[in-house]
Amino acid sequence: METKKSHDFGLIKFRGKELDNGYTSKMPIVQFVLVSLLFPMWGAAASLNDILITQFKSIFQLSNLASAYVQSAFSLGYFLMAIPASWLIKKTSYKLTIIIGLLLYLIGCALFFPASAAATYGFFLAALFVLATGLTVIETAADTDSALLGPEKQRTLRLNISQTFLPFGSIAGILLGKYLIFSGGENLDEQLRKLSGSARVRFGEEALQKTLQPYKYIIMVIAVMIILPQLSNQVQH
Repeated sequence: METKKSHDFGLIKFRGKELDNGYTSKMPIVQFVLVSLLFPMWGAAASLNDILITQFKSIFQLSNLASAYVQSAFSLGYFLMAIPASWLIKKTSYKLTIIIGLLLYLIGCALFFPASAAATYGFFLAALFVLATGLTVIETAADTDSALLGPEKQRTLRLNISQTFLPFGSIAGILLGKYLIFSGGENLDEQLRKLSGSARVRFGEEALQKTLQPYKYIIMVIAVMIILPQLSNQVQH
């Protein structure tokens, strides 16, 4: 793979160099931390996926097969984007690929809100697919970039350190679901069974809006993650 050398860290001086094999002579701490902070993002998304399946099944009155489309849309995004993500890294850089992935992730999250206004299950699946493509691009770039940020003999250690951040995202997703979605106490199915007609439709729309609350916070985190790398012009492979 052709390497693209760029050691200007803006305000933060990087005193190492990028080697011909793609690794760096020293580990750039700032970039490594920023890349590692990407790992919780797909942990949070996976946790919220399980919640979406439960909520959509109740609100849209879906069968088990139909509700499984949520996971299918997510998996399809991963399946279709893994190879294009690798091609994008080769043609551009890890940094630009990650930013493109973050933008796709942000767009996918943002699409949930017009989808909730339309109250259309298919619209939600399309938004989830876009979100998953973004996560695939991020994960493909971040896994390799984390390994390359330092001497080759420590590549496995660096990747393992980055992957320890993953459970924090899963925990964050669970907590967001608990306090923003399931704060009402009573099971959503039980609440919907007590209603009928327009009252049921209105309650379902309100529940749908509540289900999307965690994604408002995720959008803010993504925006910060897009901005942060611009404050330090990082090494590009």
